[in-house]
Amino acid sequence: MDRKNLALLTCGIVLVGGLIFIFHHTSSQNFSFFGKSGKKETEGPSGPPHYEATAVVKEVLDGDTILVEILEVLIPREGVENKIDKVRLAKIDVEETRVSDARGKHNSVKNMSQSEYEETDYYRHALYSKNLVEALLLEENKVYLDFDDLAGNWKPYRGKFGRLIAVVYAKPEEGWVNINAKVLRRGFPEHTLITSFKSEFEADRWLENDYPYL
Repeated sequence: MDRKNLALLTCGIVLVGGLIFIFHHTSSQNFSFFGKSGKKETEGPSGPPHYEATAVVKEVLDGDTILVEILEVLIPREGVENKIDKVRLAKIDVEETRVSDARGKHNSVKNMSQSEYEETDYYRHALYSKNLVEALLLEENKVYLDFDDLAGNWKPYRGKFGRLIAVVYAKPEEGWVNINAKVLRRGFPEHTLITSFKSEFEADRWLENDYPYL
């Protein structure tokens, strides 16, 4: 075999070997990236959201506040411990069930008794929001808390009245649910408002059609 043919043969062997290597390498990457089914494995709407503690619901106090027992703090936060605590749903504000609380919002109820207040639309919408949260979070239900890192003008992660400020997630059989988003979407814009308090959360996102945790 002359030198020219030998060189061509050598080049051919190198080329075939290179193609085999590339094919094998790409196939192994595709297998791990797409999985056994051949479909790309990505975190879909049912994938877990970010959360920093787990808890169980002890009581629904109103449409934006719950009483919980914190079970486990996964990411340490100052003042957050394994104990009974109140959690205020971040970024939303619903009507009040007590006239004493409603007086700070509505001049028209300042001179009302509790029984008179319970005849108003304010109270009816407050009760609707509370019942909604109770339906979503049954007593002893496990919840997942994402604390608001920007809350805490008074104490870290807490609001004016000492309640922890958080997004509350539940995980029923059909997938993850953002309770804050559920309450906001059911009452917005007439009777459930997006608060103007400083927050890490973007509540407008919860109103978008493609928001996954509903």
